[in-house]
Amino acid sequence: REINAKDALIKKLQKENLVLKYGSSQSEVKSMRRLLAVIRSKFRKFKISHRHLVQKLKRDNNALRNQVRNIKADNDILQSTYNSDVLMATEIKYIDSKSDGKSYSTSCRKAIYYCLEHHVPITSICPVIEVVLDQMAGLKITALPEPCTVSYLAYELGVLSDLQVMYNCEDITLSWDSTTVNG
Repeated sequence: REINAKDALIKKLQKENLVLKYGSSQSEVKSMRRLLAVIRSKFRKFKISHRHLVQKLKRDNNALRNQVRNIKADNDILQSTYNSDVLMATEIKYIDSKSDGKSYSTSCRKAIYYCLEHHVPITSICPVIEVVLDQMAGLKITALPEPCTVSYLAYELGVLSDLQVMYNCEDITLSWDSTTVNG
């Protein structure tokens, strides 16, 4: 009982305190409380209705973040592909002109023979081959022969053409010193 009386006394004192504090009567305090309750309920409804909008905006924001993440990943892939393509385009590729490290390859010999057949000077053959490979195919050749080696290859070409003539004809005599067949 003492507790109930105590609680009743506390409530009564709180009401009197409100009247003293705000200078209002109990009816005004009740109307203010009602007004406060109405404001609180409207605020809750507003908060609840906007909570759905906030959740929708959060979902949309997460979807956009995922799209941005995917676009960044695609961009990274494209950038690395582009960089590797540029690197491959600018990377210098070398052709080995020697087949076993000592003798010149067949393709190198054929290129030199072709130049000789078309009257390219011996001293200009290797620079011509280098420039053509570089400008046309973007390739560099490791080691081209010196002009003296090219002259040996020219002699070799003459021997090869003589051999070709000998194998294709039955009655032929090759003369190296301008003597006749009879001597």
